[in-house]
Amino acid sequence: GPFDLEGPKNDVPRMLQLAKQLGVPEGELRVLANGGTPPANAKAPTRAAILAELKDLAARSGAGDQVLVYFSGHGAQAPDMEGEEADGLDELLLPADIGKWSSDTDMVENAITDDEFGAAIEAIRREGAYVWVIVDSCHSGTALRGGPVALPAGFESKGISASALGVPAAKLAQAAAHARAGAFEAGGADLRPAAGRLSRYVA
Repeated sequence: GPFDLEGPKNDVPRMLQLAKQLGVPEGELRVLANGGTPPANAKAPTRAAILAELKDLAARSGAGDQVLVYFSGHGAQAPDMEGEEADGLDELLLPADIGKWSSDTDMVENAITDDEFGAAIEAIRREGAYVWVIVDSCHSGTALRGGPVALPAGFESKGISASALGVPAAKLAQAAAHARAGAFEAGGADLRPAAGRLSRYVA
């Protein structure tokens, strides 16, 4: 598609190699990838597949497990129409089946919002597992934790623009008008590390 990336096809094999070096059993590796030469059992990284694997991961996790979730791909921002984001924008992970902004749902089609991703990770943590999350994408800073609204001096934000996703300028203005200026998003409480080896992995 128009937003293809070169990095993930290199990142995934390297992360799989690292997981194996860390002692993750082969049967516990779950891969969603569609670039390069993914493993034979890899699934396409669609919205439905990503959320389904995270849900299954929660069902399979328990106290003492250490879980690694790795995402390499595009991130973006879109208007938060619920009015809960400090800057008026939801952070998004963009699966392979990403679409454009839908005026019917006020969402980017098939995007995964930071709220959805956070809820999926929290479901794993509620099982008593310690979860490591690596998000290698634009706008990943608030995937699970809050951060400052403005970037520090000298830093630049890159990524797929809201306009490239078809977000109407009027929606961006509406979200900005409802933003809580100078506020920070609420972050989740950390869990103490669980004992034992890394035992679950989703890429």
